[in-house]
Amino acid sequence: MTNLPHIRTIQGTTTGLLDPTQPARLHRISGSTLFFASFHPLTATPRTESFENLSLNDEATRPKRVVIETTPGPQGTSSWRFVPRARLAPGVNDEGSWPRLVDICGEVVYCSQDQWDIYKLDSTVYQCSVPADPEKPTITRKKAFERASVDDTDRHPVNGTSAPKTKRRLSTPSDDGAPPNPRKRFRSAAPDDDAMSELGSDAAHPIPILDDEENEVEDLLGDSSRGSSHAPGIRKTTSRTGPRRRTREETESQRQRRREKIASRTRPTNTPYEESQEVDMIDLTADTPNKSHAGSAPFSTTAKRKISPDPHVRSPNEPTTPRPGPSDYTPSQPRKRYRTVSPTAPKQEFGAKRAERQHRREENSKARFDSKRAAWHNSFIQDVMADIPEELRNGAHAHEPEPEQPPDSSDHTQQPEDQAAPDEEAQRQAAIEESRRKLAELEKDRPLWEEAARMRTEAERAAEEQKRAQREAQRRAAEAEERRRQQQERERAEAERRARAAREQAAREQEHRRRQQQQRWTYGPWTTQRALERYKVLSEAFDGAKFSEESPASFDAIPWPVLQAPALLVVEDIDWTAVEAFFRSVRPHMRAQDYKAFVQESHRRFHPDRWRARGILRSVADEETRSCLEVASNTVAQALTPLWREIVKGG
Repeated sequence: MTNLPHIRTIQGTTTGLLDPTQPARLHRISGSTLFFASFHPLTATPRTESFENLSLNDEATRPKRVVIETTPGPQGTSSWRFVPRARLAPGVNDEGSWPRLVDICGEVVYCSQDQWDIYKLDSTVYQCSVPADPEKPTITRKKAFERASVDDTDRHPVNGTSAPKTKRRLSTPSDDGAPPNPRKRFRSAAPDDDAMSELGSDAAHPIPILDDEENEVEDLLGDSSRGSSHAPGIRKTTSRTGPRRRTREETESQRQRRREKIASRTRPTNTPYEESQEVDMIDLTADTPNKSHAGSAPFSTTAKRKISPDPHVRSPNEPTTPRPGPSDYTPSQPRKRYRTVSPTAPKQEFGAKRAERQHRREENSKARFDSKRAAWHNSFIQDVMADIPEELRNGAHAHEPEPEQPPDSSDHTQQPEDQAAPDEEAQRQAAIEESRRKLAELEKDRPLWEEAARMRTEAERAAEEQKRAQREAQRRAAEAEERRRQQQERERAEAERRARAAREQAAREQEHRRRQQQQRWTYGPWTTQRALERYKVLSEAFDGAKFSEESPASFDAIPWPVLQAPALLVVEDIDWTAVEAFFRSVRPHMRAQDYKAFVQESHRRFHPDRWRARGILRSVADEETRSCLEVASNTVAQALTPLWREIVKGG
């Protein structure tokens, strides 16, 4: 039997199970603990999301894994950040279910989700990938850090010889070749002075440093170490001397030059303070300030505030003193931006524009109404003038005197107005007369359209009456049909009730007779003569009975030719020997001719074709009882056949 290879299992939130250098890179403070949870951005939201903004492919609303780091001690603080995502292969939607098998640097390990998240946090050294099925997720060491591990081996040979001096990063006691850790962005308030003191003074867990934040972290460590017994510029003496000390001194000098260079670039300029301000929306889930701002005042909880993105920009009210360090820096007091317009000016402007649009719409509507009214008036005048004779239209102007030439221009302008007034009055009177004429014609035709309306009303009434009569007839027919159906139902139910009562009465009578017979043949000594008498009585009743599902055959109603007492008789007692013994016992009690007829009748009575024709077995509903009766009847018929042949041959 082959032995299966043992697969290592890693689980829990402890870092460094396979790589001892992980705690130095992942833990912010020595001795802190890590916990993992799922973060959903819509869990605590007070309002529901609009359906228009929802999407099946929206990654922002899906739960994300977060890591919570808790510092040691009874008053330890907690901070959290998002866990980076693994690299997914094309066609892979998620990282799958956990725990599962993972290939970690060539070794197949049964890994839990917490350990998988730990390796995703250590993204500066390891690369986590999820390929398509059925491949296993893989964790590989990045090539840059593989080369760094080889270089560290070259720089620290076994024989103790010093390597050439090159620029190197800070090392940890556990692994001199551990890679640098990028800046970690936590979502919490800055730690207190004790935590920062522990953060800078623990030689076993130094701060991971990048080029863009070396100055801030170094200033922070310098401020936290001022209260200790060592001077700011004096390092604690360790057992590591020689090349290590020279490299450390070079690093200190390089950092000092870099700080001076940054300080020269951040000197105050003549740019106004207001121009350096910008409006920033404060997000409660946003990143906390850098570690160099640990001593600054906490953020306000207002929705908006004005604050400079660069903490080194000075306010105009501040004195021209050297830039304060990160530990004692305090942001300047936010200044309110002056208004250039009235707060109600946009609202007033909007109201004025809306009133102007409303006025313009009203004017357009009035103009359209006036044009339609003028067109209708002209059409009406043309219809009226078409009915006026030509001589009347021209006669009004024939008798009018010729207008005299006005002596001046004022009389010339007055004359057309005087002529227009009579023409308009005449047209109005003509229109009135035409309206009266049309009304008179309508009045003359009133009897005609009233008669037509009356006839139409009568026709509608007659049609409605006919429909009502049809509906009434249909209703009466439906009621009659319903009464007939109910009567048939009642008659059928009554017939069924009578038939059921008759069947029940017959069953009761049959049961009564059976009980009487049972009592008759149960008590007293049982002899051959009584057995013969019982057989004859039951045979007469059995031959005249009609068996059906309502009146099935029973074991007690069949005349079985046996000598056994009926109180003790069971179906197993009916066999070939019992039948022959019965006929041998009853033969001395009758004449030869009577015995011959007795045997022939018994043979016909139990013949299978006779039972099949009478439907004796079909009347029995129970399958087991029907089988027992069939076996017993066949046994009696087979036992009677030799007796019947013997009698027939003997003549």
